[in-house]
Amino acid sequence: MPMDKKKDIVNRLRTLQGHIGGIEAMVEKDESCDAIMLQLRALSSSLKRLQYKVLSVYVDECLEAEDGKKKLLRMLDYAGRD
Repeated sequence: MPMDKKKDIVNRLRTLQGHIGGIEAMVEKDESCDAIMLQLRALSSSLKRLQYKVLSVYVDECLEAEDGKKKLLRMLDYAGRD
């Protein structure tokens, strides 16, 4: 995987970790349900974008593999089709 794409994925993962920590702090402080749910929705959206990014980075690798179509379909299934 190219270094710039790897760095982007790692940065996105670190951002997600920070976001989770923020949500955890909100729960510990008994913040409102709607505020927590809003942050969880943002987290979910960020995670879906990360899934797409990982899929797009690895799609070439999957297609080059002998069982590439099968791998690609499995990855799409993991990422969700909604």
